[in-house]
Amino acid sequence: MRRQRRFSPLMLIGLAVTVAVMLIGVGVFVILPRLGSHAAAPVNMNCTLMVPANPLTAQGLATPYQLVATDPAQGACHEANINQAAFVQAVILDPQTGTMSAYEPVVVDQGTQPAVVPVVPQLPAGAVVGVWFGDNGTVLTLQKNAQAAAQNNNAATQNTTAAAQTNNAAAAQAQQQTPAQAQNMAQKVQMQVAGAGMNAGNCVNGLANSPFGQFGYCNAVNFFQSANQLVAAGKIAIPALGTAKDGMACPSTRDFGIGDMDQSDNVQTQYLATANGQIAQVNAANQAQLQGATTLGNPSDNALVSKIIDPALGCTPFTIPDLVNPAVPTATMATDELEAAANQQAPIALIPSLDDFVLVNAKPNLNKINAYRAGVDQNPAATLNDASTTTYCQNLVNIALPRLNLDMATFQNVASPDGGVAANNLFTFLANRLNTTLGAGGLNCVGALNIQNPVALTTNGNGVVTAATITVKPVPANGNGGNGAGGVQQVATGSATINLDTAAGNAPVALNITYPNHPNQSINVNAVPNSCTGTPIFTQQENTNGNSQNMANTVINNLQGLKAIPNNWFFTVTDPARTIWWLAVAL
Repeated sequence: MRRQRRFSPLMLIGLAVTVAVMLIGVGVFVILPRLGSHAAAPVNMNCTLMVPANPLTAQGLATPYQLVATDPAQGACHEANINQAAFVQAVILDPQTGTMSAYEPVVVDQGTQPAVVPVVPQLPAGAVVGVWFGDNGTVLTLQKNAQAAAQNNNAATQNTTAAAQTNNAAAAQAQQQTPAQAQNMAQKVQMQVAGAGMNAGNCVNGLANSPFGQFGYCNAVNFFQSANQLVAAGKIAIPALGTAKDGMACPSTRDFGIGDMDQSDNVQTQYLATANGQIAQVNAANQAQLQGATTLGNPSDNALVSKIIDPALGCTPFTIPDLVNPAVPTATMATDELEAAANQQAPIALIPSLDDFVLVNAKPNLNKINAYRAGVDQNPAATLNDASTTTYCQNLVNIALPRLNLDMATFQNVASPDGGVAANNLFTFLANRLNTTLGAGGLNCVGALNIQNPVALTTNGNGVVTAATITVKPVPANGNGGNGAGGVQQVATGSATINLDTAAGNAPVALNITYPNHPNQSINVNAVPNSCTGTPIFTQQENTNGNSQNMANTVINNLQGLKAIPNNWFFTVTDPARTIWWLAVAL
């Protein structure tokens, strides 16, 4: 969820509402308040996380990770600064019973102590532990917190280099291989990336000199290998996704219906931060002891699904016991990915080649793609074409646009996950996210598919996205659906006030529309059910004046029996001379 935002219209709520539509270019960069005494220091977005010795043991899990600046010249790193904070999430697997439990190791500033001594977990015999990392900064680097760090880093470099050589060989041979052979070769590469030669935790945060960014993991490959074997043996029961309120399958983290440019990144872990910058794990005892502490979170696609989208759609996330906070079961990245692997139907959203996290020197890298996929239990790619971003974009267009449009009314009644900083509800938040993903600042789907961005945003004077229009069938980039001269798309702006008169069975409409640079131009105003590109149930032709404006009044008739304006209706303004939908507002 990065970079630029674009235009979108407002929705109409209730029986009498006014819609104001503005075309404003806005970049959204969220800075949340910092805690502690470091407010005057520059924000260094590239931090290093010191991994404790033996991180897969009970003692290693209970030993605080330490955050420090990767380059101290760029400024210090502080865990209590939400813009720099790193987060750790572990899942502990009992290989005998298949039982899984979560644990959240704590992160502190280098050289400091946590506000409360961490809980020491009890591990079952032979436990298989996986650890995953998320970060609110830009680039998180993992470093073993021991004198042998340099030796381990050299071993890691040798290991990933060997993996790259093998992976390149696999890619070169893939055209001559059967799919099964290509899959087998890619799986061997996958194991090498996180296998012997790494530090004691089998930790990976990218390739040598090319970190993923906000993500990393320790021992994930071994964890998922063991977990998948137990799933096959019937010792781990993966719950079905279920059916959502909209009649469709509940989403997984690999559902294009809720996907974005960098899926399966970050974790659901939260911490408590005191006023003096100390950090503690989140549980009832610590919350009672640390009155007034701030909760720090790692905004993640996984948390977005399990904590926000699932409840909104009437879905139940896959949760497991939390050893830090026993009273509250939790979803985890690992269990999200196991559930997605078991249940997600094709097409399946897997890390694409142009995801920022898997680029090396701004170019796709097959080895890095598979190193990332290995950490989240995704099938490896045998070739770059197996991770085609163009295919990923087409699936987003085919699936995300209609699904978000379908769930618009539901999501409009849910608070924005960002607390209203960049969007005013869940629908506008997701629309903003999808607009960015499809745009040139994201995966550049608009360029790959030669389309205009099908998600149009409206913002208020504070830059908050207040409404969005989803064009389910995107308009070609030439701006006219392929019928005649191209050019830059123009947008009609303005407002429409609609009052439903239930006694009369009609709805008077007051228009205030501006169609820039089109004086004395014929336009159509429409009421359209289900989709802004659907068949209108009402159309009236109007004309702009010499100032390219229209301030007419009209009436939508034959609405007997209607108690409220349906929330699946759209008010649209179209140019009869073109095929473009210039303005679309949900009623």
